[in-house]
Amino acid sequence: MAYSIKGKGKFVARKRRHLRLRKKINGTPERPRLVVTRSNRHMVAQVIDDTVGHTLVSASDIEAELAGAEGTKTDKARKVGALIVIENKIRLNDVIATGTRVDGVISQPLIENIFEPNTPLHDGAVVVRGDRVIAAACLLRLSDTTGVGRDLGTRHRAGLGVSEISDAKVFIVSEETGIISMAEGGRLVRHLDEASLRQILHGIYDAQDKDARVPLLHFKQRRKGAHDEQQADKKA
Repeated sequence: MAYSIKGKGKFVARKRRHLRLRKKINGTPERPRLVVTRSNRHMVAQVIDDTVGHTLVSASDIEAELAGAEGTKTDKARKVGALIVIENKIRLNDVIATGTRVDGVISQPLIENIFEPNTPLHDGAVVVRGDRVIAAACLLRLSDTTGVGRDLGTRHRAGLGVSEISDAKVFIVSEETGIISMAEGGRLVRHLDEASLRQILHGIYDAQDKDARVPLLHFKQRRKGAHDEQQADKKA
């Protein structure tokens, strides 16, 4: 699976410039990389050490705004489109290479700022690996499936496309209707409510935590076995 940035226009030219620059710039513990994501309304800043893929510190003006905000979630709700790819066992490095490297811990301010309308990162997909947003404004190949409804746009076809070639779960939010959908294995599930979404996300991250704990558990068991053998040898 190979991706290349083809075509003409300001967007393509900007992506090519960004990729050239990112190949030359890498943050270190002594000289970390500063990433500032700015929209028309908000700003998020992160200081990143690329050698270990870690965000050293981050700050956002959205957090202060939310802390002093009044009203219900419904009062604050807006129809903002989004395309979020949660990576599983199949790595999506080719997809990540087409986007803007973020490498920040997932947070509400960061996600909101990325998908703020009329901003450079708004168009395209976010790729999530574990608890980190790896990249934004990534390009996905569109699905060739003929059974997709006419009311579904490019985001849905892009989400289906990446789900057809990987084991990722892809969440799509319609900019027109606010409806949340999920693509997995080339199939699309629409009209997810908050409870369903929470259940799916818990399933993803509970499974990832379990997979991460299994090697550690086996290591502890091997150490315990070796310790028991040593004790048995001493008694003998």
